[in-house]
Amino acid sequence: FRVCSRARNFLIAQINNLQKPKTNFQIYQESVLLKLKPMVAFLREHSMETYIELTTNYAEVMDQVYYAHLKQYFTDTAKLIKKVPKGIDLLFAERQGLQRDAAASAANNSTFEFNDTVLSTSAREQQQAEVQDRAGILERIDTQPIVVAISQNKKAQFFFEEVFRSQNKLIVDAVCKEFVFVLEFFDLRMVQVSTIFNQIFSRVVNKYLEWLAQYNSPSAS
Repeated sequence: FRVCSRARNFLIAQINNLQKPKTNFQIYQESVLLKLKPMVAFLREHSMETYIELTTNYAEVMDQVYYAHLKQYFTDTAKLIKKVPKGIDLLFAERQGLQRDAAASAANNSTFEFNDTVLSTSAREQQQAEVQDRAGILERIDTQPIVVAISQNKKAQFFFEEVFRSQNKLIVDAVCKEFVFVLEFFDLRMVQVSTIFNQIFSRVVNKYLEWLAQYNSPSAS
């Protein structure tokens, strides 16, 4: 019992180090925590209650780590989104017919025509090219995500699709790396990972989905 207690306290202290400021938690996982696998396996064999407590503690810590890390990235990249017309913005102007003649049979009907003050011919062509490029962005899902510090220094701006792609790339990479680590560190089978994963990622994923819904709502500015 004393050995299990000492192992528990040591492992929890090591896991809590993941929350230290400026810690590269992924490097810490690989260089420090994975070396402690035999101790985790010992607790699993001799004190299942302590082992379960350890998995819960780890999930709580990583929930805090990923929430802070990803939420900050979502916030920073959202500020880099280029302002462009959204779905509720009109490319046409509505106006009443201004001329009347004896043959006018629909004097009260509205007519729609291009309004050059809203979108000129050259602007429409440019926007059409931009739309095609924006669609192609999502096909490059595996390219590297936006680096916030570099983009801020260059005062760069991106279409929403580029920011969305970068955010999703970061989420997918985080989930994949965490999945592999949890499997190895706790010596679990794939079907056993879901509980820990829900604890780790549910809060930050729900926050991200909430932001997406707000951004794409008709009332969003």
